[in-house]
Amino acid sequence: MSVSLEPRGWSLLLAAIALGAAWWFVRLSDLWYLVAVLAALVVLSVVIAAAFPLLAGVRAAVSASDTSPTVGDTVGITVSLTHRLPLALRLGIVIRVAGEWRSTTVSARREAHARMEWDAARRGPATVRLHEVVIRDPLALARGRVRPRAGIDLLVLPRLLEPIPLPVRSPRGDLSAGTRTRRAVAGHPEGGVRQYQIGDALRQVHWKQSARQGELLVNLPEAERESLRTLLLVTWEEAYVAEEEFELAVSAAATIGAAWLRSGSAAYLLGHGVAVTDTSQLLRLLALVEPAPARDLELDGRFGSATVVTGNVTPRLAGMLATLGSGTVVTTGGAQTQLPLDWHSVPLRRAQSADSPPETPLIRHA
Repeated sequence: MSVSLEPRGWSLLLAAIALGAAWWFVRLSDLWYLVAVLAALVVLSVVIAAAFPLLAGVRAAVSASDTSPTVGDTVGITVSLTHRLPLALRLGIVIRVAGEWRSTTVSARREAHARMEWDAARRGPATVRLHEVVIRDPLALARGRVRPRAGIDLLVLPRLLEPIPLPVRSPRGDLSAGTRTRRAVAGHPEGGVRQYQIGDALRQVHWKQSARQGELLVNLPEAERESLRTLLLVTWEEAYVAEEEFELAVSAAATIGAAWLRSGSAAYLLGHGVAVTDTSQLLRLLALVEPAPARDLELDGRFGSATVVTGNVTPRLAGMLATLGSGTVVTTGGAQTQLPLDWHSVPLRRAQSADSPPETPLIRHA
């Protein structure tokens, strides 16, 4: 808890000091009385501002209209306050949402609810924290601050795009949703895995893959493998020139995967080693991905031809595609490298107007 003077309180205090200095020179008793009254008002306000937070016992809770909003959504954030005093207190509320500040003022007689709005502009985790509650004295000369521990965690999901037209068949003529066209990867068992669900037998658990991923995974049953489609979102920093290209690639991967799930297929995420069967699970996984240095991917089992989403096709990526066989590459950047045989390209470029802000570089150098 802390106490400070309001601008009006500082004005009275400075006036009292100035009048006190004047009284020192003229020794006028009436002037001294005025100094005493002003100083007493300031002291009284400070005492009240310090006592109210201690006596009120303010408690707070934070809630949100949606804990998993999509980029572009407006989230309603509600701060609920209760206190013990039988008075109508004027409370100032300050919150911090993903680095942004929001504030409002409410009058509370034992209980009050303050609602603020926040626009989810960036994908990924976002934390809402109650920074402080300000209690002002009745004379509005001083204020006390308390900082109840209250907050909530949000996860902003990637935005879905308009349907992306993908070729039904790869250039080689194979179905793009693998019809049992599987290739085993050296060092990994042939087949796929998904997250453990209640009721799965322990004999289905893929212990090695579970240890690598840090969560319990089970081998896919045969029926689930039949309708599995393979999706790879390239997160290498070298594949993207600007942050906008990466975010568009994430949205493209989410759009493609969601379309597959709506059609009854499962999406097998290369690099994650997880078969996704639920749109919410897919969006939550993609909400957390971030650009990272290029590295060799553990292509732990895949089915049929793959769909790869990237910014630009770099030489390293082209070499990796050659080992995968065939499929479709969705690109969100401009620079291209010739694709290997049996790979089809689908360019996806964000439309920009002449007055659009410049793209943000993906790599920021100090």
